Amino acid sequence: VCLVRAGTYFVSTRREVLPYSQSFAGFPFKLGAWTGHRGTMDTSTATFLGVTDYVLGDFSKSDARSVNLYVAYYATQRSGVSPHSPSVCLPGNVGQMTDFKETSYHDPSMGINLPLNRVIMAKGASRELVYYWFEERGITVANEYLSKLYLLRDAAFKNRTDGALVRLITPIFPGEDEAQADRRLEGFIRTLLPNLKRYLPSG
Repeated sequence: VCLVRAGTYFVSTRREVLPYSQSFAGFPFKLGAWTGHRGTMDTSTATFLGVTDYVLGDFSKSDARSVNLYVAYYATQRSGVSPHSPSVCLPGNVGQMTDFKETSYHDPSMGINLPLNRVIMAKGASRELVYYWFEERGITVANEYLSKLYLLRDAAFKNRTDGALVRLITPIFPGEDEAQADRRLEGFIRTLLPNLKRYLPSG
């Protein structure tokens, strides 16, 4: 943490490169078989989070079993502005974290090799499955400490600190197990990723 702070201070006086990013206002809410409805944050929440742009909404297919999508984009992460870790925010807003692990999702047929964090949240009898990861200037990262090291490197050598948090949530519905919820999020990822890359600047 101290190393990241020192490096950030070192580059803070340099003029930062702010790459072009396509506005999430045009993000499609029809993704293959998934149909979504756009959500919004109130102004005070958006200001508190410090996001440059975001997309929020619920998607479902014909079975009506939903996936909540949230992507928070930051054009700059200087001055302490960065994605709020779901591992901190979720327990306060969603319930109790009962399982957390850093894992990955692979789909060789689509060229997907996605590191991600997998979380189970519980509140009373209800449970939800959460996936989240960080998009850092063309690199996908699950580990939050590693994402900060990439941030330090790119701030120093590319003069860029843009990045994003991608978070998916789906209920574990009565009568289904965790594996079924995993398959739902994995199916959504296969449709999401080709569309999402247009909105996040690459390396």
